[in-house]
Amino acid sequence: MIFYFSGTGNSRAVAEMLAGLRGDNIVCINPKMIAEEAPEIELGLHDSNFIWVFPVHSWGLPSPVIKVIRSLVIKSKAMVAHHMVATCGDDCGLTDRMWETEIRNRGWEPVGFYTVRMPNTYVGLPFFDVDSPKCRDSKLAAMKARVEEISDKIGRGMMCRDIQPGHFAWIKTKVVYPYFMKKMIAPSRFRFERDLCVECGRCMDICPTGNLILNPKPEWGDNCCGCLACYHACPAKAIEYGFWTTGKGQYYFKAIERKA
Repeated sequence: MIFYFSGTGNSRAVAEMLAGLRGDNIVCINPKMIAEEAPEIELGLHDSNFIWVFPVHSWGLPSPVIKVIRSLVIKSKAMVAHHMVATCGDDCGLTDRMWETEIRNRGWEPVGFYTVRMPNTYVGLPFFDVDSPKCRDSKLAAMKARVEEISDKIGRGMMCRDIQPGHFAWIKTKVVYPYFMKKMIAPSRFRFERDLCVECGRCMDICPTGNLILNPKPEWGDNCCGCLACYHACPAKAIEYGFWTTGKGQYYFKAIERKA
């Protein structure tokens, strides 16, 4: 069984590739599941692995993933091994330790810890932008072999911590991440150019937490996770996050990019 959460499509692409390689069922952590008090999943007799695929948000766990881990009811007749497959632009800090703690707090068994480098998507602060086309294409070109490697290790039942924590991992996860979650996820900072907005609804459809409505222009609620998918998916580039995204690039995973 593969559970995935995705904002700009990177984690979805990895989850879909893993599902294709392994023949696993795949479930999206969607707005309905996030809103439920105790969502349930029933595993089959042959579902011995539970794979969590999600993006790293500011060197930590996305808030919807934390919520679902803490509330999910798993019904299984067999022992289940839990695996983390986190997508990150460069490194993950101590995201693996955060995930491990959440999993163990539920009485579950964390076995595999993996990261997959994917194109950068965070543009909400000065000096943060999407990757250059060359860097983006290099990461996408390496994706298939990396996911195949992870699938093989999971299939062999390996206990493995195969991640990229990067430099200053403790500071990133223990200091930067809490500040980001408390101060840098502010739906009120979103703005849009009325003259550019074409009311296509893509921002609303793409939001992984269901935090957007059109009335008839975009309106943001309080359930934002900071993924900036609405900014990246806007075909008219009418959405900005404060003034920090002005002039920056957009990125959203497209199937054609897998050939890069």
